[in-house]
Amino acid sequence: MSQPKHSKLTLDQIFEAHIQTLALTLRRDTVVHYRTVVRRFLGYLHSAFPQLRWLSQLRRDPHLLGWFRSMCEQNHPLSHKTRNDYLLGLRRLLDDLSAKGHPIQPDLTPPRLPPTAPLSAQASSSRRRSTSPTGTPPHR
Repeated sequence: MSQPKHSKLTLDQIFEAHIQTLALTLRRDTVVHYRTVVRRFLGYLHSAFPQLRWLSQLRRDPHLLGWFRSMCEQNHPLSHKTRNDYLLGLRRLLDDLSAKGHPIQPDLTPPRLPPTAPLSAQASSSRRRSTSPTGTPPHR
Protein backbone atom coordinates (compact mmCIF):
# COMPACT_ATOMS: atom_id res chain seq x y z
CA MET A 1 0.00 0.00 0.00
CA SER A 2 1.55 3.32 -1.01
CA GLN A 3 1.48 6.44 1.13
CA PRO A 4 -0.79 9.31 0.10
CA LYS A 5 0.89 11.95 -2.04
CA HIS A 6 0.44 14.68 0.59
CA SER A 7 2.61 12.80 3.09
CA LYS A 8 5.66 13.84 1.01
CA LEU A 9 4.94 17.55 1.53
CA THR A 10 6.80 19.60 4.14
CA LEU A 11 5.03 21.37 6.99
CA ASP A 12 5.29 24.70 5.19
CA GLN A 13 3.81 23.27 1.99
CA ILE A 14 0.96 21.52 3.81
CA PHE A 15 -0.10 24.59 5.79
CA GLU A 16 0.22 26.90 2.77
CA ALA A 17 -1.89 24.62 0.58
CA HIS A 18 -4.56 24.36 3.27
CA ILE A 19 -4.71 28.12 3.78
CA GLN A 20 -5.05 28.57 0.01
CA THR A 21 -8.07 26.25 0.15
CA LEU A 22 -9.56 28.11 3.12
CA ALA A 23 -9.08 31.43 1.30
CA LEU A 24 -11.66 30.32 -1.27
CA THR A 25 -14.50 30.43 1.26
CA LEU A 26 -13.40 32.44 4.30
CA ARG A 27 -13.32 36.19 4.86
CA ARG A 28 -10.02 37.94 4.22
CA ASP A 29 -9.52 38.79 7.93
CA THR A 30 -9.99 35.15 8.90
CA VAL A 31 -7.43 34.01 6.34
CA VAL A 32 -4.99 36.67 7.59
CA HIS A 33 -5.48 35.30 11.12
CA TYR A 34 -4.70 31.74 10.00
CA ARG A 35 -1.64 32.94 8.08
CA THR A 36 -0.41 34.73 11.21
CA VAL A 37 -0.92 31.61 13.33
CA VAL A 38 0.97 29.45 10.83
CA ARG A 39 3.78 32.00 10.39
CA ARG A 40 4.32 32.24 14.15
CA PHE A 41 4.05 28.49 14.74
CA LEU A 42 6.36 27.53 11.87
CA GLY A 43 8.78 30.32 12.82
CA TYR A 44 9.03 28.81 16.29
CA LEU A 45 9.46 25.28 14.91
CA HIS A 46 12.15 26.34 12.41
CA SER A 47 14.21 28.04 15.10
CA ALA A 48 13.71 25.54 17.94
CA PHE A 49 13.50 22.31 15.89
CA PRO A 50 15.24 22.89 12.53
CA GLN A 51 15.28 19.14 11.80
CA LEU A 52 11.45 18.94 11.89
CA ARG A 53 10.12 18.85 8.33
CA TRP A 54 7.14 16.49 8.20
CA LEU A 55 3.70 16.69 9.76
CA SER A 56 4.05 13.10 11.00
CA GLN A 57 7.04 14.21 13.14
CA LEU A 58 4.99 16.82 15.01
CA ARG A 59 4.35 15.99 18.68
CA ARG A 60 2.33 17.63 21.42
CA ASP A 61 5.41 17.64 23.65
CA PRO A 62 7.83 19.25 22.87
CA HIS A 63 6.54 21.02 19.73
CA LEU A 64 3.09 22.38 20.63
CA LEU A 65 3.76 22.79 24.34
CA GLY A 66 7.06 24.51 23.55
CA TRP A 67 5.30 26.98 21.26
CA PHE A 68 2.66 27.68 23.90
CA ARG A 69 5.38 28.30 26.47
CA SER A 70 7.34 30.54 24.10
CA MET A 71 4.29 32.77 23.58
CA CYS A 72 4.20 33.39 27.34
CA GLU A 73 7.94 33.87 27.77
CA GLN A 74 8.76 36.24 24.92
CA ASN A 75 9.98 39.79 25.70
CA HIS A 76 6.51 41.22 25.14
CA PRO A 77 4.23 38.32 26.11
CA LEU A 78 1.05 38.00 24.12
CA SER A 79 -2.20 38.66 25.91
CA HIS A 80 -4.23 35.71 27.12
CA LYS A 81 -6.86 36.39 24.44
CA THR A 82 -4.29 36.48 21.63
CA ARG A 83 -2.63 33.27 22.83
CA ASN A 84 -6.03 31.61 23.06
CA ASP A 85 -6.96 32.79 19.55
CA TYR A 86 -3.67 31.39 18.18
CA LEU A 87 -4.17 28.07 19.96
CA LEU A 88 -7.71 27.72 18.65
CA GLY A 89 -6.57 28.66 15.15
CA LEU A 90 -3.79 26.08 15.16
CA ARG A 91 -6.14 23.46 16.55
CA ARG A 92 -8.66 24.16 13.78
CA LEU A 93 -5.95 23.84 11.12
CA LEU A 94 -4.60 20.59 12.59
CA ASP A 95 -8.11 19.15 12.90
CA ASP A 96 -8.78 20.06 9.25
CA LEU A 97 -5.52 18.47 8.11
CA SER A 98 -6.26 15.33 10.08
CA ALA A 99 -9.73 15.11 8.54
CA LYS A 100 -8.12 15.41 5.09
CA GLY A 101 -6.01 12.33 5.84
CA HIS A 102 -2.70 13.90 6.79
CA PRO A 103 -0.63 11.81 9.23
CA ILE A 104 -1.17 13.58 12.56
CA GLN A 105 -0.44 12.00 15.93
CA PRO A 106 -3.69 11.15 17.77
CA ASP A 107 -2.78 13.07 20.94
CA LEU A 108 -1.74 16.21 19.08
CA THR A 109 -5.16 17.79 19.50
CA PRO A 110 -7.03 16.19 22.41
CA PRO A 111 -10.80 15.73 22.16
CA ARG A 112 -12.77 18.89 22.74
CA LEU A 113 -14.73 19.26 25.93
CA PRO A 114 -18.48 19.73 25.58
CA PRO A 115 -19.54 23.37 25.84
CA THR A 116 -20.51 24.44 29.31
CA ALA A 117 -23.41 26.64 30.26
CA PRO A 118 -22.48 30.15 31.39
CA LEU A 119 -21.88 30.37 35.12
CA SER A 120 -25.01 32.45 35.68
CA ALA A 121 -27.15 29.74 34.01
CA GLN A 122 -25.49 27.03 36.11
CA ALA A 123 -26.06 28.99 39.30
CA SER A 124 -29.74 29.68 38.56
CA SER A 125 -30.28 26.03 37.61
CA SER A 126 -28.65 24.98 40.88
CA ARG A 127 -30.84 27.40 42.85
CA ARG A 128 -33.96 26.03 41.16
CA ARG A 129 -33.06 22.50 42.18
CA SER A 130 -32.24 23.43 45.78
CA THR A 131 -35.33 25.52 46.57
CA SER A 132 -39.04 24.91 46.43
CA PRO A 133 -41.42 27.20 44.50
CA THR A 134 -41.87 29.25 47.67
CA GLY A 135 -38.13 29.88 47.89
CA THR A 136 -37.49 27.62 50.86
CA PRO A 137 -35.05 24.72 50.71
CA PRO A 138 -36.75 21.35 50.22
CA HIS A 139 -36.97 18.94 53.15
CA ARG A 140 -34.54 16.04 52.88
